[in-house]
Amino acid sequence: MDSGMNFPLPSKLVSPFAIGVEVTPKCNLRCSYCSVGYNYDNNPMKIEDLRKIFKDCLDSNIKLIDITGGEPFIRNDIIEVLKSIDSSIVFTIKTNGTLIDDQLAFELSKFSNLRGIGISIDSSNAKINELTRGKGVLERALNGIKSLNKYGVQFGLMTTVNRYNYKVLPELLELAKKIGAQTITYNRPIYVGKGSSSESFLFNGNELREIAHLLDDLERKNFNKVDIGEWKLLAELDLLRKEIDGNSFNSRVQVENGCTLGFSNLFIKYNGDVTACPFLEEPICGNVYKENIMHIWNNSKALNQLRERSYIPISNVCVTECKYREICAPGCGVQTSRTGETTDSFFCLNN
Repeated sequence: MDSGMNFPLPSKLVSPFAIGVEVTPKCNLRCSYCSVGYNYDNNPMKIEDLRKIFKDCLDSNIKLIDITGGEPFIRNDIIEVLKSIDSSIVFTIKTNGTLIDDQLAFELSKFSNLRGIGISIDSSNAKINELTRGKGVLERALNGIKSLNKYGVQFGLMTTVNRYNYKVLPELLELAKKIGAQTITYNRPIYVGKGSSSESFLFNGNELREIAHLLDDLERKNFNKVDIGEWKLLAELDLLRKEIDGNSFNSRVQVENGCTLGFSNLFIKYNGDVTACPFLEEPICGNVYKENIMHIWNNSKALNQLRERSYIPISNVCVTECKYREICAPGCGVQTSRTGETTDSFFCLNN
């Protein structure tokens, strides 16, 4: 049976649009579902190596560098690291926010190419937030945000939906508005690292679809403030599921899959290894200490195999008999690569 859905195949860019750089695997927190929680004891990148990487980014026409960890601000030399990024390249920083003080915020305010800082908070309720992120973390993150506001540094909130916070997600949006966040991003569970065994990520299909519609409604009512990522695709697919159940399905539809694994971005780990996504441990597509970014982008066999795997023809996605097969989305390439399955269970409409 041919699929009625059309999930457009992206084109590989001439060069990566964005590069994520894990400047350190070390972190001052121990979040329960952390995707990199097994690398805390490894050494951070040397600043001289980071300077070479940022120069390679410039030579490769990279438009955006995303500074990540671990916790980037655990580095005492983080400001010197950021100064190594050419002013023509914009950068962002992902952080838990707890190490930001007035002095650091003042230094960050001097960067004209700093697009914004993403701060991870899972709930506006301190007791709920501490279930995944630790006791006292919310207060410390909010203190860091006060410093950012004091010096006019733009920031957004990031939250990963889990069993503890999924019933109070709108309250986090209200907190974002109150403290002056530019945006709030609601991320889906990714079952890697400590998240692969975290009970906080266990949802059934009905719960996931209920959350997706809640978040879709929040996004519609708060345009340009709320980003719900792959939750939006799940909400759209669930509406199509209901059409199938009601025998009113129009097969001539097009839905963006959302995952551009290997087509637009790369991620550089603390040891120089390059992967197609920060959530992927394998395959290793190359190492920036041995070859430059563009050589990896154009010649990595592992990267090309990932590109091919990410977009299996929909008619071959599911080997079981399922009435929703026509609208089955390939979904997250990390999930399919990790499990060896051809589709992402997050989007499964038959559970």
